[in-house]
Amino acid sequence: MTERMSPVIPKFEEVAQRVNEALYNQKMEPRMREYLTQLRRESYIYRAPGYIDTGEQLPTDTLTAKKEK
Repeated sequence: MTERMSPVIPKFEEVAQRVNEALYNQKMEPRMREYLTQLRRESYIYRAPGYIDTGEQLPTDTLTAKKEK
């Protein structure tokens, strides 16, 4: 168990901060990923052989992003 909650529905004031954080993160995550991808494209990054850049945008990612827009 990671969190204990009361069996009644909490008041909005009690959960307002969690709701705001969830909404903020939902919108911020894709924008942050887009910004970091842009920084990677505009910068010179040397990736040593054998290492993987988990944030690197692959050609399939670009095609998927264009289809979603």
